[in-house]
Amino acid sequence: MCGKFAWLGTALVAGLAASAGLVPEQYYFLDEYEDASVVRPGAPTLTMGMVSPGLLTRTHMGVYRGEKVQLYANPSLSLPPCGAKKLVYSVRVYGFGDDVRKDAALVTEFTSDGGALRLVVRHVADKADLLCTFGSQKLSIPYESLPADFVVSADSWNPAELQVTSLADSQQRIVRETSAVFKTSHQAITRSVGVTTTLESARPGTAAEVKVDRLFVALAKPAPKPVAVPTKIVPLKEFDPVKAGWKLAFSDEFEGTTVDKTKWEDRHGRPELLRVKDGKLIIDCVDDGKGQLKTASLWSWHQQCYGYFESRLKFTKENGWWAAFWLYADSIANPFVDGFEIDIFEDYHTRRKDAAGRNLNILDHNLHTHATGSLKSWNYYEQFAGSLDEYHVIGCKWTPFEISYYLDGRLIESSAVHSPWDSVTFDAFHHMAGSVPLRTIVSGQIMAPNASWLKGCTQYDAKDLPYHYYVDYVRVYEYPDPVDEKPSVAWAQDYPSGTFLMKNLGDKVSYEVDVKEAVKTKSKIAAVYLFDSGYLLECKTSAPCRFDLALTEEYFDKTDFVRPGRQGQKPKIEGGHALQVFVADENGRIARTDKVIEFFLMSKRLMSKPYEGKAATIPGVLQICRYDEGGEGVAYHDGTKGNQHGGKTNTRMNEDVDCTPHGLGAVGRGEWINFTVDIAEAGDYVLKFRHGNPTTKPQSLLLLCDFKPIGEVSCPGHETKYGWSTRQEAQMPVTLPAGRHILRFVFNGGYNLTDFTFEKR
Repeated sequence: MCGKFAWLGTALVAGLAASAGLVPEQYYFLDEYEDASVVRPGAPTLTMGMVSPGLLTRTHMGVYRGEKVQLYANPSLSLPPCGAKKLVYSVRVYGFGDDVRKDAALVTEFTSDGGALRLVVRHVADKADLLCTFGSQKLSIPYESLPADFVVSADSWNPAELQVTSLADSQQRIVRETSAVFKTSHQAITRSVGVTTTLESARPGTAAEVKVDRLFVALAKPAPKPVAVPTKIVPLKEFDPVKAGWKLAFSDEFEGTTVDKTKWEDRHGRPELLRVKDGKLIIDCVDDGKGQLKTASLWSWHQQCYGYFESRLKFTKENGWWAAFWLYADSIANPFVDGFEIDIFEDYHTRRKDAAGRNLNILDHNLHTHATGSLKSWNYYEQFAGSLDEYHVIGCKWTPFEISYYLDGRLIESSAVHSPWDSVTFDAFHHMAGSVPLRTIVSGQIMAPNASWLKGCTQYDAKDLPYHYYVDYVRVYEYPDPVDEKPSVAWAQDYPSGTFLMKNLGDKVSYEVDVKEAVKTKSKIAAVYLFDSGYLLECKTSAPCRFDLALTEEYFDKTDFVRPGRQGQKPKIEGGHALQVFVADENGRIARTDKVIEFFLMSKRLMSKPYEGKAATIPGVLQICRYDEGGEGVAYHDGTKGNQHGGKTNTRMNEDVDCTPHGLGAVGRGEWINFTVDIAEAGDYVLKFRHGNPTTKPQSLLLLCDFKPIGEVSCPGHETKYGWSTRQEAQMPVTLPAGRHILRFVFNGGYNLTDFTFEKR
């Protein structure tokens, strides 16, 4: 049975604008610059680039150029009265010129019969900060904090609020301004407000430039109040795994003359760039002979869930590359099934210099995972004391509900808008829970040429090559978790499971667990938590420990499942789900169910249409890029905005499926595509395709005909040296009916694949 509350904590609210405490309910205008066919004021050029440091997903952006260019205008928007909802204006600003920063101002003006209020983001090319004015209020915004979301929210009674939230360092700055533009004499009055956004050059006759994304105006409602949950997370100010009695599980002191291949995989196949000398691992970075850099990485064969992961090393500071120490499991599609990514450090910011020309001691610490194909990420930004020329010991303590980072034995101090902590700490209630063993990785990383997210640090001086990343040791310690000292939890019955198990939007499901106190301590049960793919759905503090779920948008909108990461993309509930229950006792000991319950959730069965009006024929080849028409949720489900892999030869760049003319790149668990097909005759066929499975674990593809499951084909794991390369062939016998039908291919994992071929048996 569950006992009483032992501790109280709060989970971050769900919603698109969780940082603002608001959830967009109705969009008056939304442009994410994904569709090149849209005619936009100001005629921006659409470009694609990485979102921000540590968030290396690609997105389309709009680049506006001119002496005075209008981005948006609406003369009449309804401003809600007090106590109801808020009008929200938001724009994500990436910068004011890539190759050359240009003096400019991005001016947003709010007007009504009460006057005008201006938000001005002013950029001066040789200044380190942006000057932001909001009426009479002023903010100084470091240019290096871009990209950032500039969000104004207002109603007709309360002061208007400006929030500037950085995607680079996860800091948030807020000012409020009382203005006659919004204010009315009576709380029930609804006022009409006009909004315009204009790029203005600071130099007459000279074109200004700004790069933006996610420009929207919406009617927003208050986000749900935080849910109180029992927690007992106390990050220790200092930590030494040896003094704490944690057992060493894996280590390499690099005492020989070559890399120990029984401990490490040379992921890039570049042994010449991996040296062991004088008790140190040295990862080299060299010119590849084609004007680009290349480097190498080591991935441990050892995999471990929970523990302390530590390395003594030197951070790097040369342009064109960076170093990292991180944990990964070959895929981050689901933290209960595939894995996720813990970046203990990435040092790309150490290339930046202060006014005196000295490198900045800034590290980035990231956590990456997915939910139904949508990437969720959080980061901390840290400036540390000490020298980049000295060795430092950096480590990560990962326990069931906590991931905390340590530098030279001390908890790293930092803060972020997504977190209640004053340290580099991720937790299961503001971020995510994971339960999959991860590999330990030390790596050199190459910066993309002209990477806009770290401008000025991509060009290297060839005469200084080679560069070096020095690693003294890597040690991994076990998390002490005696079975008799922690509670136990198990599903009350053998619930059916598997992504091939289809559920429909609107279904109701119930799950119950049996919970027992620890055999040795008899510590009372404090709480039982149900997580879905790493995110809290419900918490029970009294018996029965039964969870009744409604698989609806309304239900999930009250949970952490739909809470976005710092990129602001709200995950869809359609796709693959994985349920796991954790239980905590009053001693803070935590247990979880061994079995993860998986299912695939399908939304409304809307009918897609054949591409260009012509159905594919079977027997024959289904060319990947000729999937059906109908868009997201009808013809396909894809967790990332825009085509992340297509090139100029592709015909589907304005849609979200990450395809090339003959292949599909980096699919996420639970994504799918439809094909309308004409099947010549009923009978037995063989489905064939090639795939690149980056893991050693098998993954699969599910086939549905007219929304009914008819087969599942395995995508076997293989030697990870093949990576994403589509070298392996998968095939499956399948029986198909004659005539016109819709085939849906559902991806149960993360991999690459080629065109589908159906042959008659």
